[in-house]
Amino acid sequence: MRKISIASLFFLFLIIFLYSSCATGAPAKVPAEAGKAVPEEAPGAKVYEGTGKDSSMLKAMNDAKMDAVRKAVIDMIGVGNEKANREKLEEVLYNTKNPNAFIDTDTYETLRKDQSGDDFLIDCRVAVNLEAVESTLKAHGLFGGEV
Repeated sequence: MRKISIASLFFLFLIIFLYSSCATGAPAKVPAEAGKAVPEEAPGAKVYEGTGKDSSMLKAMNDAKMDAVRKAVIDMIGVGNEKANREKLEEVLYNTKNPNAFIDTDTYETLRKDQSGDDFLIDCRVAVNLEAVESTLKAHGLFGGEV
């Protein structure tokens, strides 16, 4: 009978270890930028990008959030309906003092923050709460059927 050496056992365990380490699991999310995670979409939310420009950094951030919400509105009701109802949309949605009511604030990510003269320019990526937007649109007769 042949004796198995310690070295052969070591190599056998090494091969088993290497083989088992190649097992696959769920794919990892690849960040959009190094060190920044891609915003997760919650149920009833979708990620959009927006741009805002104003002399106030806070107002520029809020404008960027609402630009993302505007893109969600266009996806929901179409470009033509959005343009035809722009005045009403500005009154009931776009000019809100609380843009956070229509986004998932935990997903907010600043993509760019620049200052040009007296103005701040903000680009962001954020998950828009589609249910909150839809609710507002329905309450003002801007969602469902022909507008």
